[in-house]
Amino acid sequence: MTFNPVVRLVHNRKNKLNKVGTAVVQVEITYRSKRKFLSTGVMLQPPHWNGRVIKHKDTVHLNKQIDKFKQKIFDYIDQADEFSFEGLNDYLGAGDPASFIEYCEEYLKTREKIRRSTFRQYTSALVHLKNFGKIKTFADLTYKNIDLFEQYLASKGLSGQTRRSVHKRVKMIANHAHLSRKMTFNDYQKFRLPKAETRQIRYLTNEELKLITDKKLPLKRLNNIRDIFLFQCYTGLAYIDIQKLTPQDIKVENGDKWIITERVKTGTISEIFLIPEALKLINKYKGGEMLFPVPSNQKMNAFLKEIQILCGIEKDLTSHVARHTFATYCLNHDVGIAAISRTLGHSSIKTTEKYAKTLRNMIKEEMKKLL
Repeated sequence: MTFNPVVRLVHNRKNKLNKVGTAVVQVEITYRSKRKFLSTGVMLQPPHWNGRVIKHKDTVHLNKQIDKFKQKIFDYIDQADEFSFEGLNDYLGAGDPASFIEYCEEYLKTREKIRRSTFRQYTSALVHLKNFGKIKTFADLTYKNIDLFEQYLASKGLSGQTRRSVHKRVKMIANHAHLSRKMTFNDYQKFRLPKAETRQIRYLTNEELKLITDKKLPLKRLNNIRDIFLFQCYTGLAYIDIQKLTPQDIKVENGDKWIITERVKTGTISEIFLIPEALKLINKYKGGEMLFPVPSNQKMNAFLKEIQILCGIEKDLTSHVARHTFATYCLNHDVGIAAISRTLGHSSIKTTEKYAKTLRNMIKEEMKKLL
């Protein structure tokens, strides 16, 4: 061979430890007066390094991880016609065992059976992570870089709720990697996720609900969508939950009819007492395999927009608005928080209390007009 790159391991090259007192182990490659440092993904405190990992609870595993990465470099050197750092980068590429990005992609492949919306959140988070560009390896996943990632997301104008969701998905994968011993530290455990802004709860007044109920609509599909929307207003059911309802979900107890179902989003149980208005709508569609002919979410929203325009209502009509309308209607009629929470299938009563807070704020603003 006409080349002879020098390969050696270095720890804490910059003589600077992170907040938890660790530094990365790197492979230093010197060739023709040029040097390149590649991360092994192993983070250690100084007492645990002496040219090899020592006196560590994962000594054997970590040394194997380092050796595997180092051997891959030697494999490239042995097979390359001419050594180059660019060629080494290409060779390591997707197979780099220290690649956190690759680990994220592999993780997603095992999560393809989760809800479509959740999978989209994971893929969106990974796109943001790739575009950020400073977290590629496990060693890059430091508190400082995570904080910089948060600043990057904020600079893109993402809301606190969206940024929180991105961090939540990346943190989930980081936790998995840590438990799988792919990395020896996890600074995401120390990172405080951004707070989600308090969202304004939008709901329909009794007058707006009556306007929708009484409006003569020109098309059958719009009448069907109105019925589905009104049923949500009477039961608090979310779109994904009403879409899967069948006649078998209706239970009869002491002559009363209930819908008892598991929420798709949280897995909690909703116990919904069916009031006369809801029963009339069920009887209208009696005989089908499903309780209602619910279209795709995209079509549902498009048709609701048509109904909104025809009714002259300024508020956007959505399944969330219907669900919020049910909760506020119940509160206005002195239905207890615990009963509303059970009906909505909330995993915590604190989630339901936000409706009561919204009503109090509304009352306060109205009463201020008297001052």
